[in-house]
Amino acid sequence: MTQILLNWRGAPAACGTVERAAVSISKGHLLDLLLELRRLLQCWRARVAYRRDLARLLAAGPHLVPDLGLDTANVREEIRKAFWRA
Repeated sequence: MTQILLNWRGAPAACGTVERAAVSISKGHLLDLLLELRRLLQCWRARVAYRRDLARLLAAGPHLVPDLGLDTANVREEIRKAFWRA
């Protein structure tokens, strides 16, 4: 069993944090958590790349957006989203 200190939101606790609790996690469960974290980071990276590409397309020429079957207003809304927002 591995013990991890977590703060009240579930993120790794910083040194000296008062609000923390020791949580026991088996190695198998820890591996599952790490794999899920990897998938989440890959998803976020893909969203960043997709939204960056949309921004470049919009900057190159707004007339190109409808050619792809997209609405310019929806593209602007998508670009403004934070990477963690679906």
